[in-house]
Amino acid sequence: MSGKVDFSAIGRGRRGVLGFLAMLGLLPWSTCSRAGVDLPRYPRVLGVDYKAHQYGEEAVRERLARFEVLVLGFWRGYERGRLRMLVDDLRRRNPQILIGQYALLNEVQGQAGPNEANRDMVDKLDREGWWLKNRRGDRVQWTSRYGHYEVDLTSWARPDKEGLRWPEWKVRRDVREVFTLWPRLDFVFLDNVFERPRVSALWRRDAGEEDGKSREVAAAARQGYVAYCEQLRKLMPGMRVLANVDHDLSAPEYDGIFDGAFLEELLGRPSSMETWRGWAAIMERYRTVARHVKDPRFVVFHAVGGSTDYRLMRYGLASSLMGDGLFAYNSDDGPGTPWFDEYDANLGQPLSDARAATGSTAWMREFSNGMAVVNPGPAPAVVALPRGLQRLRGRQDPAFNDGSLVRELRLLPRDGALLLKAARG
Repeated sequence: MSGKVDFSAIGRGRRGVLGFLAMLGLLPWSTCSRAGVDLPRYPRVLGVDYKAHQYGEEAVRERLARFEVLVLGFWRGYERGRLRMLVDDLRRRNPQILIGQYALLNEVQGQAGPNEANRDMVDKLDREGWWLKNRRGDRVQWTSRYGHYEVDLTSWARPDKEGLRWPEWKVRRDVREVFTLWPRLDFVFLDNVFERPRVSALWRRDAGEEDGKSREVAAAARQGYVAYCEQLRKLMPGMRVLANVDHDLSAPEYDGIFDGAFLEELLGRPSSMETWRGWAAIMERYRTVARHVKDPRFVVFHAVGGSTDYRLMRYGLASSLMGDGLFAYNSDDGPGTPWFDEYDANLGQPLSDARAATGSTAWMREFSNGMAVVNPGPAPAVVALPRGLQRLRGRQDPAFNDGSLVRELRLLPRDGALLLKAARG
């Protein structure tokens, strides 16, 4: 079983520095230069690849090993020797990489054959009557997209003969069947940590069908996620939990429970928060969530789009650099976790808070080796820059990243840029 995970290791790998000291209480957008304290270099990137399962391919492992932090997805029945070989190979390529395992609590795929990975869960849910059902007796879904059905997370459910309810049983199962297969597991990525359930169901059986948005139901469901985390830490002391959240974690049950938060699809989709509420709202979410997790540096700003949509990627990456978290980008085409030229840039350490550029809709933040600039506005922005900065020199979008010196940066709407200090000749 894993010992305590040192998340101060984030950033030591490909671009990192040794001797990084944990800075408890540091919030995104705060000034984080301190005398005598080495900080991780930026940008800091996380790869999410729990669906591809092409880990046996050399090119896939080579790409995944470049990330500072990585989320993978193995399952019950996955051959232990193969899992260990793959994980050990990633760590050989990048000794400082932190790797986490995907986990899901609130729903289970509804049907399973006798040899399928979730058969044990389906059997347990059938036997104990832990599926959530409506007044007609049908199992309920918050989405039919994945063929999953909702499970009762609450203490209102009847315990099994060992006194366990679903969260406690599920975490024991996950530890036994998956987590302990790992040679070393750094963290658990817990998906669908909702503020409130998205279904109406017979939550309290005799009370009739209740909406998941009700205060009592929402609080009871949140406590189910807390029970999972508490039991996990008893079974695997020091294990960290990165929660994929749809809210700011300010609910009392969640405050201070999770080690970090994954802010899924903040931008890039019609359904993204940035699309319907704007850039200021997603930055406020990014900032606020950091107040309610144990490690503010372990908040992940996530974007999704095409693998060659470099402008969207820059917009998301530069936005994330206005704070102190990690950045993640997934694509629907090509590799699910593409690698971009900007990820290889070494901006160094943050030297200032993010600030609005004078006379512009853009924002900027200074780093020891350069600057990040983002334009969230609806019109092009022109940003006056200090002397000695140059564009990156890249292969993917050479018209933008041409390596030229720049004193005045013009950015299209919803675009960003990473600039480096020019080498002195």
